[in-house]
Amino acid sequence: MRNSLYLDKDPRAALDKAWMAFVRHPTIMRAEVRVPAEDVIKNFDEIRALPRVLEDAMALPAIKLDLSD
Repeated sequence: MRNSLYLDKDPRAALDKAWMAFVRHPTIMRAEVRVPAEDVIKNFDEIRALPRVLEDAMALPAIKLDLSD
């Protein structure tokens, strides 16, 4: 198993994307590398998107309660 996680397609893709952005981020933040601010923001947004995708994938369904008694 590549990431040692049992993930569906979407969370797995988000994990791969966030990991690559994480690895790339220190390089694009160096002063000697001229990267447009929009690219830096987009890269960081890819990292920040991961927790929400994982949370949605692992969330339990809502419990339906019948309180009509």
